[in-house]
Amino acid sequence: MLTEHLDRIRAHLKPEGDLKRAFSQIWPRITQSCRDALTREAERYFNLPIPVWTATEMLRGAPNYHQSYAMRRQMLAAFVMCACVHDTDRYDARIFDLVWAICEESSWALFGGESLPVRENPYTREAAETAALLSWANCLAYKPIWRMSSSLDGRIRREITRRVSDPVSKNMEFPTSDPAVLSPLLVAVLLSEQDSPRRWGAVRRLAYWMEEGIGRLYSPSIDIWQEAGGHFMDALTILYFATGNEIDLRRMLRSFSTMPLHANLAGNWWVNPGERSMQSSPSGAALYRFGRGTGNDQLRALGAKLFRMEAPLSHPENMTGRVLSAMYEADIDRESLRPGSLPSGSPAGSSLAVARVERFTAAIHAGDPSSIHCDAGDLSLFFRGRPVFFDLGSGHHSTGAHNLPSIDSQGQLPGGKIAFLESQIRHDAHYLSADIAESYPDRLGLETWQRTVMLPFDRCEVRIIEMFGFAREKHNIEFHFITPEMPSLEETYAVIGELVLEWERGLVPSVENLGSAWRINLSIDRPVRSGNATFIIRPVEN
Repeated sequence: MLTEHLDRIRAHLKPEGDLKRAFSQIWPRITQSCRDALTREAERYFNLPIPVWTATEMLRGAPNYHQSYAMRRQMLAAFVMCACVHDTDRYDARIFDLVWAICEESSWALFGGESLPVRENPYTREAAETAALLSWANCLAYKPIWRMSSSLDGRIRREITRRVSDPVSKNMEFPTSDPAVLSPLLVAVLLSEQDSPRRWGAVRRLAYWMEEGIGRLYSPSIDIWQEAGGHFMDALTILYFATGNEIDLRRMLRSFSTMPLHANLAGNWWVNPGERSMQSSPSGAALYRFGRGTGNDQLRALGAKLFRMEAPLSHPENMTGRVLSAMYEADIDRESLRPGSLPSGSPAGSSLAVARVERFTAAIHAGDPSSIHCDAGDLSLFFRGRPVFFDLGSGHHSTGAHNLPSIDSQGQLPGGKIAFLESQIRHDAHYLSADIAESYPDRLGLETWQRTVMLPFDRCEVRIIEMFGFAREKHNIEFHFITPEMPSLEETYAVIGELVLEWERGLVPSVENLGSAWRINLSIDRPVRSGNATFIIRPVEN
């Protein structure tokens, strides 16, 4: 994707000074609400001393070291942004001292519990973000820096060359595909490196490595998607500006722009498997930028809608995100589009499938093999924007803590195989299906387990159909449904708020209080080798 455009990028790549001139034009357009929020943040830090730490604290990874490390960077970002929006010299000394202190750090990587660094390692998130932050400081706060001493400009550039440009351009090995590392490094090189051959060598190398990280955008987790997608989009946006608005590669990510629209189940509820909360709060500004860059008006509108619901500066973005959010805030305020009906189906290459019919929304995800959660094929169900069956999230790892069956009281294992998903819209209903047989341990002898979720078009209900078979022995099967409302249990049905869950005879019901939710357990009354079960969820009024 990126590498096939390298010749065009090289032909149009402008000197870093052009970026400085371009970004100096954005500040008059910053909204008053953004100015006020940035001023409050900068003034909160204004009288604080520069945080310091000892080598011993660094070696031990002491809390003071981690807190001081982060505080230095928060203070510098706040002072740079506020100095620019007000074009004031009030923060000159604070910016100068903080930049110098960060340049003096022996390593920009965050250490703890290991030997002290001998040389810089740019391939950590902290080191990469620090490089981008200092590059932005030099690009945006050039007036404060030159008012204090022009030598600081040269110092920043030497540090970026020594710690980033040289190591990257000369590295013949593959260090990482993490966009949270590579994207800030690309931004730092584009903003600060003046030597053209060295700058191009680093850009070229980073483009090859970044291409390897595109696969992270296939994740069913909105948290993982946003982290990867946000970094990719922001880096490509800066690259677009660095080529004089000639090379715009952001549209290449359009196929990934539908994932957040599918993952949004209702309000701030998202498909977000693994050690994460379904009530995630992805940055509205970041979603807006991704929609704007890829030309997806629906995602742009959803991002603007979420942004308006957020408190100012409520999302701790990196420096690139902060600059772009401030630059686009006026456009977000003017956004008149509405997200409209969120899509159903399964985005190409993704590992989630969603169906929305009338008042119900159902979603199945394939699982996350990198997570300790055993949840391949987990089902989420919402009615009128509220959860009926949901994922408990962080701290609840076992299969029994998800809307999945257990076999002989056993579930899936961490790192197991993902489920195979399918989404089909037929004349009578929208069908979601998941083959979860291979997600369970081989020793159980599970040959087939097909989970189908049916949302009919002609009536307000959801049907969950489980069909399974084992190779040899009979097994005890128990179905689980996790619900936020305390159910009222009867022999063949349970009332859950304004809904009723029905099942066939032959299942033994029980309910368990999990603290933050309730689990409905439905056990087949005898061991079986094969079988099926159907569950119907409908409004009580039906």
